[in-house]
Amino acid sequence: MIALFIAIVFTTSIFWVFKWHGNNGDNLNITVVTNYFVAAIIGFLVNRQHLYELNDNFTNNIWPLLALGLLFITTFVLIGYSTKKSGIGLTVMASKLSIFVTIFLSFLIFKDSIGIKTILALPIAIASIILYQFTKGEKKRKKDLWLPLVVLLGSGIVDFFLAWISKNSDWTTGLNASIIFLIAATLGAIQVLFTQFRIKRIDILIGVVLGSINYASIHFYLLAFKQTTNNPLYFLLFSIGTLLISSIGSIALFKEPINRNKIISLSLSCLALYLAY
Repeated sequence: MIALFIAIVFTTSIFWVFKWHGNNGDNLNITVVTNYFVAAIIGFLVNRQHLYELNDNFTNNIWPLLALGLLFITTFVLIGYSTKKSGIGLTVMASKLSIFVTIFLSFLIFKDSIGIKTILALPIAIASIILYQFTKGEKKRKKDLWLPLVVLLGSGIVDFFLAWISKNSDWTTGLNASIIFLIAATLGAIQVLFTQFRIKRIDILIGVVLGSINYASIHFYLLAFKQTTNNPLYFLLFSIGTLLISSIGSIALFKEPINRNKIISLSLSCLALYLAY
């Protein structure tokens, strides 16, 4: 449970850094690419004693990581744009509602059964996520709503296949994460080279901060999942925990106003967490 809690804290911090970039940064692509290079460097330094594992069954292990690296860079950029265009609240909600996709894939591919705890807690958790983001009289720009929807699908697929790799790869958790980051960084750098861009110090700085947090979030996410015996319940706890921590952090750091809906939502989240745990 300690690894899961740490993963939740670091994952939530990613949204806060994106919010920081929206207020201070300039080029999101530069920040994202810097983030992945930093995460990869940290990963290979931390896991340098496991580099010999690359000789073990290289072909079978590398293809899933290549596919996930592409999904990573695509989803990460979309999260950043969605945070800036559609707001941090709607983006967080979309990423957390992706639990539907993750649990469905877990049921379909892992052949997991959905236990009574998950059945009881899931609808309460979903209600709390939606209620937290619903503000009476608030109008969303329809042209920007496609971004959260794509984030929902992308986040669900990424979360599941991260878990799939942690269960099926011959390589260690940290090494897998490092390679995914390096692939995402390389693909992102190629994409940036074909666009007009300016490199600013603030974008690099935010990318360094984001990369450090990103490596930690994925490392502990994979570590915690490897220890679980109930996959759907793990995904549910991760989703609820992220909602609670992100909500508290948004209120404390960004002075997000508290209303009745949010109080009820956080209460429902606590209830869902109690039922699930």
